[in-house]
Amino acid sequence: MLKVRKWLFLTMLIVSLVALLIPTGCGEEEGEGEPTATPTKVYEWSFQTSESPGMVSYDKVFPDFIESVEKMSDGRLKLTMYPGGALVPLTEIHNAVADGTIEMGFSTGAFWAGTVPVGVLALGLPFSCETMEEMEVWYYERGVLDVLRDAYAEQNVHLLSPLIGVPYGSIMSSEPIESLDDLDGKNIRTIGYFGSIWEAFGATTTMTDISEIYTSVAQGIVDGANIGNPARFVAINLQDVAKYYTMPPLSSYASGEFFVNLDDWNDLPDDLQEILTVAAQRASTGFATYFAYEDAEALETFRDAGVEINWFSDEEVEELREVAVGVWDQLALQDEYTAEIIDLTKDYMRYLGRLD
Repeated sequence: MLKVRKWLFLTMLIVSLVALLIPTGCGEEEGEGEPTATPTKVYEWSFQTSESPGMVSYDKVFPDFIESVEKMSDGRLKLTMYPGGALVPLTEIHNAVADGTIEMGFSTGAFWAGTVPVGVLALGLPFSCETMEEMEVWYYERGVLDVLRDAYAEQNVHLLSPLIGVPYGSIMSSEPIESLDDLDGKNIRTIGYFGSIWEAFGATTTMTDISEIYTSVAQGIVDGANIGNPARFVAINLQDVAKYYTMPPLSSYASGEFFVNLDDWNDLPDDLQEILTVAAQRASTGFATYFAYEDAEALETFRDAGVEINWFSDEEVEELREVAVGVWDQLALQDEYTAEIIDLTKDYMRYLGRLD
């Protein structure tokens, strides 16, 4: 009998211990039979661009980027894209992101150099990097992106990623520009420090929204424009009113940028930050690839429209290069961030053998 009682006692003890180890549905409401999962937070962001329908960036690159973010995040991060001017004017995108009016933007820092002087360098420096690989080294290996991010952070903005891939500085004009002398007296629509280069040869410059360029040229308000690569001119049909295209571009590769409100960025979990970063860098590759294809077609469109393509001579290109490097030095006087990037750029150009 004693053995039986001892066996029963041990059996009950084991059953009690096992019961303590079985999960009890932690988090379920009392009286419910099934546990309830914690709801997954979904982040919904507005994404304002400087681009417009008809541009491969707006029609293809950005939709691919948005789809990638949503898929990789399992729907936890959703971006709604708006074209240039839909929410705020082009020149106000940075400020709208900084104050949280919108969560994310795409454009170029040249449009808000008055607020963040170093932002103009996010476009790239004329007569510096000559290949996309060199631009990537400049940003990621030479420390340029780190400096830009520090400067943007002071404005409550996180510089997510550059989008590298389009040349900048070829002129499409209503009158022929076959030499540097032809710039004298011309009014050129451009942005950032490119204006200083054209002004050194007697031109005047102005900055207008992309959507205003066609009308400005057609009405003779400006004689020509910088906008980027050939495909971007074709996207606004500028070949209909401007029959002259002058090369080479001042920058072989220039870049736009993705940027987000810093508070919203910090609110994202680490994995969503990583997803957004990886998708943005992938978009940069698409930016260059799609535009390279579009540019080949755009040059055919130019020929069909009767556009005359001119080139500055080798000697004139060297004159432009000399003026451009002088502009670098002027930019370096703006603030410590700009000076640091100019120093990093000069060191890199010396390494590549392009600067004494």
